[in-house]
Amino acid sequence: MRIILKPMGAITLLATIVLLAVLAASNAWKQQAQKNKTAEVQDILLVTDAAKKGWLQNQIYRFNLQNDGRYHVTTRFMDTREALQAILHDKEKPVLWSPSGSNWTAALADGWGKSHPGGKNIVQVGDSDAYRTFLRTPLVFLTTRKKAPFLRKTFATEPWHG
Repeated sequence: MRIILKPMGAITLLATIVLLAVLAASNAWKQQAQKNKTAEVQDILLVTDAAKKGWLQNQIYRFNLQNDGRYHVTTRFMDTREALQAILHDKEKPVLWSPSGSNWTAALADGWGKSHPGGKNIVQVGDSDAYRTFLRTPLVFLTTRKKAPFLRKTFATEPWHG
């Protein structure tokens, strides 16, 4: 039996074979990329005060979308004192902790030394290069009309509305 192909038929056959090979390779690449993507996701646990929940959830949602599977922030909202105790007793091990005030950082450092004697300091409060602030939360000032000029924004024409 002899198969005779016309020139146009040979080109069509060759194009079909190449197309099938490309599709198979593309599908294999997508499957491998999906496996790699799943394997590379870094989960970041953020423990913070529930008072920040309203504005923080939107920001975390946007962060998770922008990082498309590379990083994923998971939040746990709890009272700062409760979070401090959970960290000191190794019940919580957050990557990021955002307490309700800066004084809690010193309380954590002090308590860590007592609950983990001989261990490495969790944070050196006196060394500004030892830790970084990753999250700054909104700060609200309550004042009177009389004192508002002291808190005005730069170049604001009406301090009360600035």
